[in-house]
Amino acid sequence: MPLQPPRLPLRFFRWFCDPALADSIEGDLHELFRKRVQRSGVRKARLLFVIDVLLLFRPGIIRSRTASYPTNHLTMIRNYLLIGWRNLLRHRLYSAIKIAGFAIGLTACMLIALYVTDETSYDRHYPEAERIYRVIGVNSLGGDPIRGVPFPAPMAAALKSDFPEIQEAGRYNPSELFGAGHAEIRAAGELENAFETGVLYFDQELLDIFQPTFVYGNPAQALTKPKSIVITRRKAERYFPNEDPVGKAMVLNNDDANPYVVGGVIENFPAQSHLQADFLIGTRGLAFWKDEQADWGASNYVIYVKLRPGADVVSLEKKTTRGIIENYVIPALRKDGVPDAELAKISGKAWLELQPVTDIH
Repeated sequence: MPLQPPRLPLRFFRWFCDPALADSIEGDLHELFRKRVQRSGVRKARLLFVIDVLLLFRPGIIRSRTASYPTNHLTMIRNYLLIGWRNLLRHRLYSAIKIAGFAIGLTACMLIALYVTDETSYDRHYPEAERIYRVIGVNSLGGDPIRGVPFPAPMAAALKSDFPEIQEAGRYNPSELFGAGHAEIRAAGELENAFETGVLYFDQELLDIFQPTFVYGNPAQALTKPKSIVITRRKAERYFPNEDPVGKAMVLNNDDANPYVVGGVIENFPAQSHLQADFLIGTRGLAFWKDEQADWGASNYVIYVKLRPGADVVSLEKKTTRGIIENYVIPALRKDGVPDAELAKISGKAWLELQPVTDIH
């Protein structure tokens, strides 16, 4: 069933609107509401619908009430208005203070409402956002729990393969140690570099989870090949104006021998997104050192998972904690020479949490 605008403002509109105009105006209101839901989300669309109805409450649209109001009733109203106007003129300073105070209060309320609406709309634009979670690691070995989001490179694949409740798992690497964050970039064939920020190493699986809107390219294959890169619309317009850049090369940090091929162009990340980047470098075939992608001893990747419908989050947190720590973390530490007495302290002192993506901001 399609989303409907708020009932109370709609009933108010039907009450005051001239019946000769009601059908056409109400149809326009419904159509505008649906477009706003798709573009800005349900909450903002409902707020704007209320504002639209209030703005329509004006002469020319309000239905005629002449027949239902006796002449003496209208005369009384005119007298009230005349008396009110005379009082305003008689007490000008007091009236100015009252009117200014009311205007400031009303403006403040509207600004607060807009601010709250904006803040609560973060990360709700992803398709099926209610099934997307960020993995958080908690360590209380030193006393107070310490939370962090970096994890070893192979952990995302382990989560997906070992826990059927997880439909997809993907990572990005924001570490400046490996060149993330910023880079000197130019289109292949150009001579002048531009210093760019917003550079991330990004899994194809993460594109599958967040499903950003693609302007050019195949969303399912944009980062599947080694040395692939996905860029945002604003950067495509800068480096490849008025053309489809898919298949074209870009050079990072003057490394002409290893160009990156554009696999797709996505819409700019909206302001209401905790993720902000313009260059997503694919991780297929990537290793920052030998066997890095199988190394459980270093934590450089932020991991997101998309759960299957109906998955029990609390139960899954317990299962992933036990499975990842016992099957991967402890064996890796034992291999590195950590004594069993120290490994025994990890039990109950470290665990995993799943944070809804809509709670991150």
